[in-house]
Amino acid sequence: MEILSRQIARWQRQADSGELPDELYEIIAENAAPSHRRILSNLARVSRVVDDDGSIRTYEDFKNDWEYMNTTIGKPETCYLCGQHPILEHCVLIDPESKKEITVGNICVNRFIGISSEDQETLKLTVKSHKADKKKADFAIAFPNALYALRRYEGMMNDKKPLRTLNKTMVRRLTTVGYPGPKTITQWKEFIYTAEKDFQIWVEQKEIEDQEKQKRHHEAKRRDMAFQQEIVKRRNEWRIQAKGWMTDCDILTLNAWERRMVHRVSNRIMNGGLSSLKDGHKSFYDQMRVLFFMQRPNFQCDDPLFQEVTAWLKLDLNEWTRSFCRSIQIRIIQDGSENLSEKQIQVIESTRKRLSSE
Repeated sequence: MEILSRQIARWQRQADSGELPDELYEIIAENAAPSHRRILSNLARVSRVVDDDGSIRTYEDFKNDWEYMNTTIGKPETCYLCGQHPILEHCVLIDPESKKEITVGNICVNRFIGISSEDQETLKLTVKSHKADKKKADFAIAFPNALYALRRYEGMMNDKKPLRTLNKTMVRRLTTVGYPGPKTITQWKEFIYTAEKDFQIWVEQKEIEDQEKQKRHHEAKRRDMAFQQEIVKRRNEWRIQAKGWMTDCDILTLNAWERRMVHRVSNRIMNGGLSSLKDGHKSFYDQMRVLFFMQRPNFQCDDPLFQEVTAWLKLDLNEWTRSFCRSIQIRIIQDGSENLSEKQIQVIESTRKRLSSE
């Protein structure tokens, strides 16, 4: 009994110092799959494999001594259990009784140690957070002036739809998570490689476009001023024409309807000139010009019918007959008596008979 107690004490001292024979660790791992034996043997070397009564503990027993403490992400390390290098997710395990700590990868933690569902969720969140921090740090190192570049090239990027989308995506990602996604960062690398050269070309093009725009603006302003001057000139001419028309009509003896027409034609001339007169206004204007022409002292018409109608106008005629005779005078001067209509000739014959009988 005393010998057994001494052997147990010796194994415990050897276990604490890591001096147990390799054969013991191999025996502990011999029932595991060949690919897992080295992992179990490595875990046994840092575990309390000798029980208080001197018996050798199994893997299923001593693996529960280890507790998940935290996960960090930093410079590459090596997994203590499987030897994988590099591992970026450093899962720290601790044996609370022996105070020993080991660093392993997240795959070995879940496969060979086992952690609670709560610790698994914490691990996932920690890994996710560390990955995001690493991506953010990597991007900041690779592109320290990304935000400055986005501000500098914003105008150029907004000129083209694909670059405009890239600009919006980059600004949104950098201001929310601090780094772009895989597709966006590929597009950003392609863009930033020639961005400064493209920007200089874009600036030169913009300067040329601004000069052309300014030139077009000045030309449009010049045309507008010329148009306004032309409008003022034409309106002055139209006012003179309208005034001349009213002056000429003042010396004519007109009935009430003709006086109203004179003012209507005057307003039309005032707003658009003589060329704006159409249809009835143009016909009335021509007739009044003929009447005005007839008022000249040296006016003479040798047409016999014109002379006869002129003599009728010296008689005491009713308003309708007087207007008809004057219209015949105008028609004869404009087109000649041979172009009178049959209806006009019939009225002339009846007027001649009526006046002869009086």
